[in-house]
Amino acid sequence: MKFFIRKNFKIIFLIFFLSLTLFVNIIAQGNSEIRKLDISVGSGFSFNKIMSKQFILFFNIPKLKGNIGDLNFEEDFFNESISVNNNLTDVIGPATLLKYNVNVLNRELFFEAGIGLNYINNTVVATRNLGGHFIFSDMISIGLPVVVTKNFSIGINYLLRHISNAGLYKYNDGFTSQYIVLKINI
Repeated sequence: MKFFIRKNFKIIFLIFFLSLTLFVNIIAQGNSEIRKLDISVGSGFSFNKIMSKQFILFFNIPKLKGNIGDLNFEEDFFNESISVNNNLTDVIGPATLLKYNVNVLNRELFFEAGIGLNYINNTVVATRNLGGHFIFSDMISIGLPVVVTKNFSIGINYLLRHISNAGLYKYNDGFTSQYIVLKINI
């Protein structure tokens, strides 16, 4: 059994990840909220001592947003662009995000954490070898709403994001970034 798991770890991990995403989607469907536009845009740079210009864009996937108790859930599709020495790398794919709101000193803050299964067009970003085109992204953020009305909200958050292949390929240098993100919900 150990040999089977070790030999097929990559496939087992992918099946587990996709099953978990589907499970959370099914549970959250009973409490879904649909907005006309739910988008986040951000600008950032690398943590890896690499001079980079980066841009990230998240779109919420309609009908895949809800809550499980106090924990909010959403499924987003994103595009991350990383420019190093005029060489552009794009990372695209879905991301499952969990969000928790908390009141601190009469101010509502939100914490988000998520993971995504992604495609990257370049396997090497500057000096970081990501090993292959299919990678994972994990991210955490903290933010706060700036403007909130009945039909409209704008928030700002700090996002820390890491991409790597989780051992799917021989090389796995990983690439870590930070962003300031503007969230718009209409």
